[in-house]
Amino acid sequence: MSKKRETRNIVALILIIILIMLLLCRDKIVQTINQTIHPKSSEVLQGEGSLLVAGQGHALYYVFHAESGEKVDFTRTGSEMPLPAGKYKVTLQGVEKEVLIHRDEQYKLACGTLLVNGIGKDLYEVYDKDGQVKLNFTSTGQALEFFPGSYIVQLHGISQNVTVFSGDTSVTNTGRLLVSGNASDLYYVFDQNGQDKLDFTRVDNEMELLPGSYVVKVQERHMTAEVKPDEITELVFNN
Repeated sequence: MSKKRETRNIVALILIIILIMLLLCRDKIVQTINQTIHPKSSEVLQGEGSLLVAGQGHALYYVFHAESGEKVDFTRTGSEMPLPAGKYKVTLQGVEKEVLIHRDEQYKLACGTLLVNGIGKDLYEVYDKDGQVKLNFTSTGQALEFFPGSYIVQLHGISQNVTVFSGDTSVTNTGRLLVSGNASDLYYVFDQNGQDKLDFTRVDNEMELLPGSYVVKVQERHMTAEVKPDEITELVFNN
């Protein structure tokens, strides 16, 4: 009887040990599954992800470390950039965005296109929404890519508010002014009140302007010009 009791005790002990091992294994399995489905934030910020500023490749975007401000890399819009997981600052045309790159994920930023349409004779400038910071400039007829938002375009000192939308092109059409006469003369263009001189060029040369009213001066004569989009406004000056 004592041997049978001893055998049963041994079997019971073995079963208990097996049960404990199964419980330990179960806990490890559950822990592994939880870590896979719900990784800790510190684990998410390990490995490599990527960044994409979607666009047509008309502009460069720059990536900086969020903490140190050190430049990481740059590439054209529409090109993906592999990055170690972490926090970064992205700039496009001087406008900054903050991003958080996760492991095995792509972070996508959208952009749109801004265009002051014209024949490429003159330059237009783009400023932030407050008109304080000049972001870029190019010839009329050439597009610039920006993050969605509000901006100010300026042509010959005349400003206009524009809004850039994701994946779309915001178009501002210009008109042209032509003063005909003696080619040796200069003509000067002022704002509609005749107070601020905007620019000047020689008679018989065209000048691209945003639509609106202007005062034109040739020698001592003042004339008014109404510039309309996609049209040539011609003034004739005779001595």
